[in-house]
Amino acid sequence: MGTQATLDERDARYNKIRQAMAAQGLDALLVAGKGHWWTGRGYVRYLTDFHMWAHDCLVLFPLDGEPLLTITSYALAERVAKRGWVTDCRGDVYLVPNMVAAMRELEVSRGRVGICGLQWILPVGAFEQLRNGLPDVEFVNADDLLNEVRMVKSALEIQQIRELWSLAKS
Repeated sequence: MGTQATLDERDARYNKIRQAMAAQGLDALLVAGKGHWWTGRGYVRYLTDFHMWAHDCLVLFPLDGEPLLTITSYALAERVAKRGWVTDCRGDVYLVPNMVAAMRELEVSRGRVGICGLQWILPVGAFEQLRNGLPDVEFVNADDLLNEVRMVKSALEIQQIRELWSLAKS
């Protein structure tokens, strides 16, 4: 099965992301994932340690507090929560309205929020729903932030890459 990621790995990743967010003056990140595309699933897996093979999702990653995930599947929301990295997982076919409600509930309804996946993953209509639902939020492109954090691999990530390479060769 391979080397499993731990909660210590999660915490180290979250700390690196939060340092980068603070440096850019972001109150939160909103990470988009499209399960039927290859693009963007790595963002979601990096934050949740769950391989998203289907369904669209959004991960809210606040500067302070626990992350939250909305996804277009009730069943996958339960599975992601069971993994334990992100336990507040909400399934609903109305992905963006669900996230807007969650952001209001968590008082992330103003300030600067970076979007990871703004250019290539998040549909224009979804972005418009976010802007209309949260008019006091300044949304900014944060693809580079998460990409730069993910470029520096931990010892665990290097081990997992080596295991995957061995599997691919066999």
